[in-house]
Amino acid sequence: MAGSFGSLLPDDFEQFREVSYWDGFFKKRKQKAFEWYGEFQQLRPRLLPLVGAGKSILMAGCGNSELSADLYDAGCQDITNIDFSKICIREMMMKNLRPRPHMKWLVMDMTSTKFEAGSFDVVLDKGGLDALMGEDTEGASATGSRFLAEVGRLVSHRGGLYVCVSLAQPHVLRKLLTTFGPGWRVEVFEECPTSVNAEQLADIIQIIREEDAARSLGLRSGPAEVAAAKADAPQDRFQELCPGQRVTVELPLHEIDAPGSGGQSRPSSGLSQAKNKGRETGRFSATVLDVEGPLAKSAAQECAVFLVPQGREHEWLFLQPEGQAEVAASCQARRLIIVSCKRGQTYGTTLEVQQELSPMVLELAPASCRGVERSIPIMTTDDGVGSRTIVAEVTSELSGMIQVEDVTLKAQEGELVVDSSRLACAYHHQILAGLPLIGNSICGRDSHSKPRALVIGVGGGSLPLFLARHLGFRVDAVELDPVVLDLAQQHFAFANGTGVQGLVADGLNVVKCKAHAVKNATSSDSQQQLAPSAADIDSAKPSTSPTADHGAEAISGPCGDGELLHLIVVDASSGDAALAMTCPPVAFVEREFLRDAAACLRPYGLLAVNFVSRSHSALEAAYHSLQEFFPMVYTVRAEDDVNFVMLATQAAQSKQRASQAQHAKFLQSLSRQWTAIVAGVHRSELHDGACAPIHEGTVTDIHDAIGRMVSTFVL
Repeated sequence: MAGSFGSLLPDDFEQFREVSYWDGFFKKRKQKAFEWYGEFQQLRPRLLPLVGAGKSILMAGCGNSELSADLYDAGCQDITNIDFSKICIREMMMKNLRPRPHMKWLVMDMTSTKFEAGSFDVVLDKGGLDALMGEDTEGASATGSRFLAEVGRLVSHRGGLYVCVSLAQPHVLRKLLTTFGPGWRVEVFEECPTSVNAEQLADIIQIIREEDAARSLGLRSGPAEVAAAKADAPQDRFQELCPGQRVTVELPLHEIDAPGSGGQSRPSSGLSQAKNKGRETGRFSATVLDVEGPLAKSAAQECAVFLVPQGREHEWLFLQPEGQAEVAASCQARRLIIVSCKRGQTYGTTLEVQQELSPMVLELAPASCRGVERSIPIMTTDDGVGSRTIVAEVTSELSGMIQVEDVTLKAQEGELVVDSSRLACAYHHQILAGLPLIGNSICGRDSHSKPRALVIGVGGGSLPLFLARHLGFRVDAVELDPVVLDLAQQHFAFANGTGVQGLVADGLNVVKCKAHAVKNATSSDSQQQLAPSAADIDSAKPSTSPTADHGAEAISGPCGDGELLHLIVVDASSGDAALAMTCPPVAFVEREFLRDAAACLRPYGLLAVNFVSRSHSALEAAYHSLQEFFPMVYTVRAEDDVNFVMLATQAAQSKQRASQAQHAKFLQSLSRQWTAIVAGVHRSELHDGACAPIHEGTVTDIHDAIGRMVSTFVL
């Protein structure tokens, strides 16, 4: 623990007062909570009697601590969280938006807030004052004074309370007692370390000792000197990389060296473990991977570099450890350095980038490759380094920073247009592989009996557009984030019109509202109809944003009528990478949603859910949850993708385990059904003629996905 904790602390304690340090801190934590001074259970007996339910609470410098969430769950729901890190507030807002809807999150400097005087009953500070006054300097003292003056202004004059959880360093305690003198009642309670937080406090003490030692050696003249004193030479840090391990850094290395992160901690064993050791300041991101076993023995070269084309960094082959292992095997090198170009940087031709990288990668190469005449080969795909242009950059309160890029691999002349006949994501093929399961209900219909689909999670709009334009569905596409829907309309040709309607709404509430409407429509007792709540109706209404072209008629789309659906697609993300299951949010595999979804579907309808998870147990639990409401659940996964799609249908199927030959025959029948669907929709006359043709590659990819379907849970 000590090594990992130490790497989170700044070179200079003065940096505790800088936004840039905390932004970097929260990026390194990757949305994982960090409790500097102990967990809630330790503080609860002392804290709850002081704050109490019904009081308005300001969490000053909330960070990514779980304290406010724990207080909320304990009944204190009037909580306002502030922090000057936008990254922190965005992550915490996304994490708590649904489970704790009444809690507020604001980007604000706690030394100079915008609130009116006396706005809060309680100002709660867990380590905030300590962070502002990391060292006993004039600057720290002045900042601490500003914060405490702001506290005095904000607390109510009728029993207002300031609760400060602190290590009580002498200069901090002195500041507290001199500020809150006459007119203030001050109580001090001492909490001894427990098994819960002793390790963290021990780390803090160790770092303070290291700071004192550095100061006594005269190493406090600046961060660079401390870095030089503590960090190993870059040539040495990668000598310790063991076969089968990988480590990620940013290049050039001299821009990222910092105390505690100079190779002191080795990456965990196993190919799936990575250690992010950089800050977001380099021009390149490099993953260093040493192969093992037969691959190492048969390697043709000691070290090689693979340059990832711009715009392809997110692909499984270049991002995931398993994919990177395949690249390493194909390059036939004992050590492979996979280099990605960073967004926001400008690059030249492939040759120019290779020339720029050559001196940098020497620092990552084995010692046997340094100082020799032959150079380390730098390889890439036939596309070369490519280029990209940022055409839009927006910030969403829900999703954070979003960029829309035009990526050019092989340069060709012509106008860029959106091709809706090709699906944007590989897992979309897996979702559509389920259509043959309900093929009889979507083939051979006329314009008055189009199949209906509800897609939860729009993204760029590729899937709903494909369903509407190329398969003849009437599609309601629901997106929680209005910024995402606007970008889909502005840059990806997503538009409300024939066959497709975009809505800004919570998919959970849309399905709940729809289930009520279906039950009302089928109820034999019209006087006892059930009605959705006002909150559900409001959340299922389309956005009134002027940038979103949503008509009023959409209110009667997914929620207001009782017409059953042929297809429901859940393609939503939780936005919380710390969870065992990133996609979908866990509420979409809980009983309430699955019950409502089953009620909304036709007898032979299909529920398709896209999963992203590295947890076998989380996926297996979701599979069994689906089985509770759908007799047949199929799974399909691409070999080179992290997405795992489950296809659930209420169609009655034999519960007996099919033999391998029987299953192969069943898949062949589904493949024939897919061919029939493609042919059928092109013959169907719609309002404006037959469906648009599907790209041959897309037809083939869906055939391939059908061939990977299984009726059991297999990872």
